[in-house]
Amino acid sequence: MRARFFAALDREDGSVSAAARAVGVSRNTAFGWARRAGIHGRGKPGTSG
Repeated sequence: MRARFFAALDREDGSVSAAARAVGVSRNTAFGWARRAGIHGRGKPGTSG
C-alpha cells in the first residue's frame, strides 16, 4: 500500500492529500509516511508568511 501511495504521489505532482485519496488511505497515514520519508507535500500556494 505504501509503494502505491508513493507512486500516486509522483502522479499527483507531490500532493499528499490527492495521492492518499487516489490510493484509499487516510490523510493522516499518508502524511506520516511522507514525513518519515523526508517529503513535504506541495501544500496550498500562497499560504506561507
